[in-house]
Amino acid sequence: GANSTEVFDRILPARKGVCFELDRNVEFFSQLAPDISWEELSPVISHELPPLSDVRTPYLVIFPGASAKLKRWDIRKFSEASRTMLEEYPHYTIYIAGSRDDTNRGQEIISHNSAFTGRIHNLCGKTSLPELYALIQHSAFVLTNDTVALHMAATTSVPFVCMLMGQDAGKFAPYPERFHIRGSFIFPPDVRNKIAAQDYSPLPYYPDINRITVEEVLSEVRHWIKA
Repeated sequence: GANSTEVFDRILPARKGVCFELDRNVEFFSQLAPDISWEELSPVISHELPPLSDVRTPYLVIFPGASAKLKRWDIRKFSEASRTMLEEYPHYTIYIAGSRDDTNRGQEIISHNSAFTGRIHNLCGKTSLPELYALIQHSAFVLTNDTVALHMAATTSVPFVCMLMGQDAGKFAPYPERFHIRGSFIFPPDVRNKIAAQDYSPLPYYPDINRITVEEVLSEVRHWIKA
């Protein structure tokens, strides 16, 4: 057993190279409990959460925050993309979601879209984690940075477009094809070229997420949203 100066008392074998994090966890736990079929376990989060009572449907969700500044697509680009979405999809309302720290980012998007008052709302800091899950689950589409919103959309089969810097491409995104998710991952051009070549080796620098253009994002948005 481990004593107070040890973290682990046994080193488990692991495949080398970059591995999708869910597969890495399955690899780890299947060696700790080999009699359990970890691949067949259902998600812990229920799919029966009710929608927020005051949300107008149908709606789209925008998630402009991220834990690190390097992972945030420029708020001006979010604003421009939001304006085009409001113009092209007049039957939809937009809800901006995120933590309390994202409140100002949400407000900036709204201020750049003042012509659409009543159709775009700031919910940053106003939802609990279950409410955020419900908001995403019952949405028609999610536009997000590399955040929890991406994984919530993926687990509920909600179409999404996610902008990522791609420093850890292959670990958390893109999802392996066998998951059959309904979404698009957009990386900066240099990362995109590496992934196309099946190269998931670490980068010696931080990719610039803002090399992703609004036009690229909107092209993928149009693929997933029905007018």
